[in-house]
Amino acid sequence: MSAVAELSQQQLTTIELAYGLRQGRSLLDVGCGDGSWVKSLQNRGADARGLDDATEGAIEQSGISRVSVAANIDIPIHCSDIVLVRGTKALSATTDSPEVTIALANVLSTIKPEGVLLLALPEQHSELVTSWNHRLQPFALTGKVQQLGAGLMSWLTLAPLLRPNGAVTLLEFRLGPEALNRVAWHRLARTALMPPKQVQPPAAA
Repeated sequence: MSAVAELSQQQLTTIELAYGLRQGRSLLDVGCGDGSWVKSLQNRGADARGLDDATEGAIEQSGISRVSVAANIDIPIHCSDIVLVRGTKALSATTDSPEVTIALANVLSTIKPEGVLLLALPEQHSELVTSWNHRLQPFALTGKVQQLGAGLMSWLTLAPLLRPNGAVTLLEFRLGPEALNRVAWHRLARTALMPPKQVQPPAAA
């Protein structure tokens, strides 16, 4: 089982529309795969970047970085209004590790103040919501489940007819107004990873 879900083209289109990617909002697609969605957005004039693990045979593409998200990523800070996580080895893992916390610090540093971190969730997601909220707790963030492309409002816009199978469940984390740099995000990660200090008992008289 993965901690994030794979998304179809119909679901990606639902996210495009819901989060204004066609109206100038910038995107970082973490786990972009072959980069086809990022390239499609770029070709339509959108400000989109991709990030994914380096894989054998992967083609170099403009605006797409192939490096571990827990490494020294070359994505600028505060470059994206929206970051969508739908893959990478570190962030797909269901077990917590220092690598996951460091990867999240890197990802969060790329989001503009008051921007949004989105995690793609599978249908059975209750345990994953708890897990992701625990992972983002060191960064003082709490997620809200968003179900797009289904329900009454979607039917009023004919979305289920125009995009069958386009319904998608996301866990949305909204950042505050403070502009933290990458060092500050990693400082929060380091604090979370350090063992609690042991209080020494007072010396006997």
